[in-house]
Amino acid sequence: MIRFGTRTWGLFALIVLGFTSCELRKTSPDGPKVVARVYAFELAQDELESVLPAGISGRDSVDWVQRYLKDWAAQKALVHTAQKELPLELQKFEKEIELYHHTLLTYAFEERYLAQHLDTLITDAEVAEFHAENPELFLLQEPLMRARWLAFSEGSEWPTDLRQLERQLKSNEPGDLLELSHRCEDAGIAYDLEAEMWRPLSFYQAQLPITDKDISAVFRSRNVKRLHLESRGLIWVRSTLNAGDPAPTARVADRIRELITHRRRKRTLVAMREELVRSAQAENAIDILP
Repeated sequence: MIRFGTRTWGLFALIVLGFTSCELRKTSPDGPKVVARVYAFELAQDELESVLPAGISGRDSVDWVQRYLKDWAAQKALVHTAQKELPLELQKFEKEIELYHHTLLTYAFEERYLAQHLDTLITDAEVAEFHAENPELFLLQEPLMRARWLAFSEGSEWPTDLRQLERQLKSNEPGDLLELSHRCEDAGIAYDLEAEMWRPLSFYQAQLPITDKDISAVFRSRNVKRLHLESRGLIWVRSTLNAGDPAPTARVADRIRELITHRRRKRTLVAMREELVRSAQAENAIDILP
């Protein structure tokens, strides 16, 4: 057994590193060179090379080898002590090892099988159908709105043509919306004229002076609502959803695709296992003993 004091780790790391950099790829007729030993455990030269990071050199390589040797020696010393101190009945892990091996084997095979057989194409129609069949899985935690809005700069007065702005904000005519967007950009007015994307109420409150008192009025009204505290704003609410309502499909589409994929994985693996059992039965490879 090789024993190391604290001051000898660095020197030993240099020696080992010399082996790994100069001699490691040489084939020895007597087998791999042993570079460290703790009780009955040996660390071979080629084993050390296999874990040595590529491109490491100089002091960094010495430090890395020193840390690795320390960790390796501590782990092997722990295993030796456990073998020595534990009763034999506590050292029998054959069943656990076999189960772990089988788990690794089946997982690797299933992942390869899924890569070859799992249908990963999910259409928008499938997403919509899944959402319609399982609305309770996608309930909103906070209200949502689809709205157009304008936010004027702090301290500004209402424009003199306010009614014209309100009319354009509600308009479905592309020309009205284009004219309004150009005016906002020229005047530096923050705006959003899309009204297609569902956004949380908190998003609109961050853009506009919507007070708690305004919330119920904003949700009820389908007319343009004038908002003004320190700053002023206009909002036209196209549609709303309350907390507890099913979320819009577009907001949960990614989550739905994950659930559909998970369901397909399970079904694919179940079908694969059933087919394997049928094949084994056809080969008379299954015996159920009384």
